[in-house]
Amino acid sequence: KLHKYITQVSVQSKIQGKNAKYTRGPRRKEKLYCVSVAERMDIKMLPVLMFVLALVARTQCATFCDAGKYDPNGDGKCIRCPRGTWRAGGPDESCKDCKPGQTTDDLGSTKRSQCEDCPVGRYEDGGLCKICPRGTFQDTPGSTSCTDCPVDHYQRFTGATDSASCIVCPDGKVALTPGSIRCDRCPLGTYEDTSKHVCEDCPIGYYGDTSTKTVCKKCRDGLTTSDTGSKSSADCI
Repeated sequence: KLHKYITQVSVQSKIQGKNAKYTRGPRRKEKLYCVSVAERMDIKMLPVLMFVLALVARTQCATFCDAGKYDPNGDGKCIRCPRGTWRAGGPDESCKDCKPGQTTDDLGSTKRSQCEDCPVGRYEDGGLCKICPRGTFQDTPGSTSCTDCPVDHYQRFTGATDSASCIVCPDGKVALTPGSIRCDRCPLGTYEDTSKHVCEDCPIGYYGDTSTKTVCKKCRDGLTTSDTGSKSSADCI
């Protein structure tokens, strides 16, 4: 009756430095890979070894998943490789990652050639091509990140494919950090230094009482301010 468990034993092969046998059992459709419990065994000579091998086949065999699938839990349940990976097949083989900047069109890819570069306007993250967020662009296929728009520029839509999508801030407004999605007005008591693309405090003797400006207003003759960054003519003394 033990012959029910194993109906065929094929040629031994070296795997991980141990003798191994390929078997096929009537109760499972998958091809199984079993590690021998002895350096050499002849099941024709010793029926007891058939019993041992049957136990190994039932408890220690790893499923050979089809190409494009893998067995993540070692329980014989094969599932498709995730996007951004592929698997050609074979024993104890996990899904392989595509190169950085690449992904696959679908689950269950079976060869490396199915990996493709992420297109412009997108970047690869975790095996997926994701769209570049606002304030950024990407003009190179197969990238793993997006490029920020420079300081004093802004950009309001996703998936931009070139630097021309970054718009210069109008006079009196600034974008102080790269990757900005809007331009802000310089606050009261400051002005926009257009050469540096920053908001600077009004110098002593000047004040800034409006929020959209590139220059500060000068105090009346004979008056000055006690400090920089004055916000009103009332600060002129």
